[in-house]
Amino acid sequence: MFHFLAALAEYDREMIVEGTMDGLAAASARGRVGGRPSALSQRQLDTAQQMYDSGKHTVEEIAETFHVGRTTLYRQLHAYGAGGACALVVYRNTRACMAVT
Repeated sequence: MFHFLAALAEYDREMIVEGTMDGLAAASARGRVGGRPSALSQRQLDTAQQMYDSGKHTVEEIAETFHVGRTTLYRQLHAYGAGGACALVVYRNTRACMAVT
């Protein structure tokens, strides 16, 4: 009985994941982008980078100017300096799994 219920639960989960992936693909095809909006526009980011590079302003002053936190400013400037493109790296468990018999 438990095996049957587990199989139903697994099937239900697979259907939910498949529906979610289909929804994300459809949204992407319509040009929708998920996630939180960027804290700084490109113009603000260019200005912040110029202020940072000039050395006349502290990071705290720049962050207060744009009403963001220092961490956000550092993160945005780092992504800007790296070309603006970010990558998601997924690490998988590489240890061999041993089946218990």
